[in-house]
Amino acid sequence: MPSRLLLQPSTLLGLFVLLFSNAAAAVDWYVALNGRDDWNASGSISDPFASISRAFWSGYAGPGDTVYVRGGTYFLTAPQWVSVGGASTAPLTLQPYPNEKVILDGAGLPATGPAVLTVLASHVIVDGFTVANSTGIGIQIWPDSTPAENVVIRNNIVHDCQKSGIFIGHKLDQTTAGVHNVQIVGNTLYHNVQENRARTWTSNWHPTLGILYSQDIAVQGNRVYENYGEGISVMQSRRIAVSRNVVHDNYSVNLYIDGGTETRHEANLVYSTGKTDYFRDFYHTPGKVPLPASGIQIANESWSEWTTPILSSNNLITNNIFIGNRAALSYGNYQNGGGLRSLRFAFNTLYAQVETALQIDPDTHSDNEFSNNISVQIDGVPHTWLSGDVSGFRFHHNLWSGGAPQPVARSASDRYSDPSFNRPGGYTAADYVLLPGSPAVAAGQTSTDVSQDYFAKSRQTPPTLGASESLELAYNTLIDHYYLAILGRAPDAGGRTHWENEALRMQILEVDVQEAFRVMAGWFFSSPEYLTKQTSDEQYAVDLYRTFFNRQPDSGGLSFWVGQLAQGMPRSLVLYAFLFSPEFTSYMRNLLGNTSSRSEVYAVIDFYRGFLNRLPDSAGLDYWLGRFRTAQCQGAAAINAEVDTISRQFIASAEYVQRNRNNSDYVADLYYAFLRRGAEPQGFQYWLDQLNRGALSRDQERLLLLRSPEFQSRVQQIIQQGCLL
Repeated sequence: MPSRLLLQPSTLLGLFVLLFSNAAAAVDWYVALNGRDDWNASGSISDPFASISRAFWSGYAGPGDTVYVRGGTYFLTAPQWVSVGGASTAPLTLQPYPNEKVILDGAGLPATGPAVLTVLASHVIVDGFTVANSTGIGIQIWPDSTPAENVVIRNNIVHDCQKSGIFIGHKLDQTTAGVHNVQIVGNTLYHNVQENRARTWTSNWHPTLGILYSQDIAVQGNRVYENYGEGISVMQSRRIAVSRNVVHDNYSVNLYIDGGTETRHEANLVYSTGKTDYFRDFYHTPGKVPLPASGIQIANESWSEWTTPILSSNNLITNNIFIGNRAALSYGNYQNGGGLRSLRFAFNTLYAQVETALQIDPDTHSDNEFSNNISVQIDGVPHTWLSGDVSGFRFHHNLWSGGAPQPVARSASDRYSDPSFNRPGGYTAADYVLLPGSPAVAAGQTSTDVSQDYFAKSRQTPPTLGASESLELAYNTLIDHYYLAILGRAPDAGGRTHWENEALRMQILEVDVQEAFRVMAGWFFSSPEYLTKQTSDEQYAVDLYRTFFNRQPDSGGLSFWVGQLAQGMPRSLVLYAFLFSPEFTSYMRNLLGNTSSRSEVYAVIDFYRGFLNRLPDSAGLDYWLGRFRTAQCQGAAAINAEVDTISRQFIASAEYVQRNRNNSDYVADLYYAFLRRGAEPQGFQYWLDQLNRGALSRDQERLLLLRSPEFQSRVQQIIQQGCLL
């Protein structure tokens, strides 16, 4: 039997903290293509099982254990089951072996359409598989007689399944949800629901990511696109949070609420690119052309197994961006009907829906509010289509561009103007950032339901209309603070405009805008204006505390940094420590919101900032990102080759040579570029001594930093972000 290892405290993706310290022991089990499922198979790395199901026989994998599946393609002839779970303090994990890709291919499963992988138990993590070609569902949670809870399905790629990609739920009785407290995070689902590829008028289809008979579910950070059914569907479920997903070009509807209550659909990017292969014949009438799916649709279908089915009510739809859908929001009165009830549709950005922006069938509607939205329509397409009794709707504080809505949707607090989007017509959130001077800025009404925007930035008072709060005020706040704290003066108009434009340029390029302010700090502290002050080491440290922590230094911290500077640590290295400190990062996040970028973007930015002390020019960023993203699809060796190339070229460039960096500076630059941080004193001194003694050349030291475990962990993060090409 495999050796047992004590588990340490761990954090699951920021979603919940699970302390493993109470678990007595944990076992690593292994599955491999050359394994065996005999009764006497041990499941060790040298004697692995042949199937995932085998690892969960009685007496084998259990609480706290990890089942590692070795790399390769598993052509399955039988569905796989996770029939044993973990414990609340010791979940059971199923994942590929580190740095190995596992494909679970379901093309050989029975034609009856079972799932490739079914989770029957609680306290389970399924992480990092590729599931393809299932005759039924890809991954499902479908418990038998007891509810399944605390399950995490994350970082999986599911494609080309006949039915759903991921499906969870099971009705145990009229009042008990079969699945609850589940996280579905960071998965990619495409080309699923192949059963409906013919797209006939009478065909049926599944949701690509479906939640049924469940409660307290988080669906976050998934990509769901080009599927022949529904995108993300919430059915007969309560308290479902669907947030920060990218959902586009799905056949039936992109987001669906069918008998969902207390759901929250927030900060999703939902659009159609015009791919007609995923258009739907909604009318089946001569002269009516197929249309893309709606962004989000609400209905109450019939559920024969429920005597009292849940009706859609008390749902919140906020901070979403809808582009080019049939309608951004539609309500259908088919089957059970019942009307929209207590819906809050607020702070959404709607651009160029193709039939109407809001399409609501007549029904018994009550207590619905539409506020603080931006709706832009083009070519005369209407904003609203509401008929029948419309007394159950309240519209206020909306901006309309491209015509006026129906009278019921108008209010004295509305605005009629071009909102000044950054790059309208694109398919990224950055395209719909508001430019300075937008009429939507500070034109809204504060809502207790919505405290942040699409980018997780705090809403101002009064708030900006649409999905994203204006960052103009936040930019100026930080720029003014830098000028005062570092240079001791107010900004000149030209300087403020330059840095505001640089921050906006980074935002438009989908680069973490915090990087602009890290570079700005480096410029200010190395500027002739600051250097002429000839500050002492103590004053320099005080300036860092005031700039980045907005406070006076504590005596212990001040003594530490003054001591490090006195011993020869370069000022730039101390600056880097402050720039990447949790305290300053938290300050910028509170001010600017969640502006994070993909890992490969940070890698390119770090080399520009670390070696050249500047932000990338737009063409340079595009060039290097293109090379990194090609390598990203090829694996670690290709990424390391690109890192070797970019770092060599930057160090050899005239721009870097002219900076005239001594050995201390060079070590600081390596840490900044490769490790994205300042150096710890012991590490800094070690690498500096190697250079000063001639034990290592600068290029040898560069290669050692590239090959270091810390940088290689960044390489794995880049790979895990997924291939975009």
